Amino acid sequence: TQDLGAEKTHEVVDAFLRMATEILVKHGAFIDKYVGDAVMALFNVPIRQDDHALRAVSAATEFSEALKSLGANFGLELKASIGVATGFARVGRLGSDDSKDYTAIGNVVNLAARLQSKASAGEVLISEESFSKHPTDFSDAKSEQVSLKGFRDPVTAYRLRGDHATRLIGDP
Repeated sequence: TQDLGAEKTHEVVDAFLRMATEILVKHGAFIDKYVGDAVMALFNVPIRQDDHALRAVSAATEFSEALKSLGANFGLELKASIGVATGFARVGRLGSDDSKDYTAIGNVVNLAARLQSKASAGEVLISEESFSKHPTDFSDAKSEQVSLKGFRDPVTAYRLRGDHATRLIGDP
């Protein structure tokens, strides 16, 4: 925002969120919320999807590739960090009688957020449970132990980087 100004920043973030939403919904995501320039999306709700982990990573990798094109349209280098986690969350309405939010609560939500914070720009960091559901589809993923805020013990995560991430899903 400092270099672009408020109007241009708004234009870029709006295009970014529209592109992210289109890709996520195409892969079966429910958009939970936008927080600044971030998107929180849920898979496997409200309709169950046996391949929800694969859908989430597919969306993440497609998004990483599409971001390059979007950046070129604005003459900017745009990169995002993405965290994907699989597990149980309590999904439903929260709030008051006047204002309610449909959202997810649970350790897996925190895990996804913390993985995203550990992913570098252009990377997708996925949880061990996400990886274990489709390990052959993530053949380029690199396993590592990561210490995460709010988690007592290090967790196993799998890092997908740049071009490796965009080749994983759907390629022969």
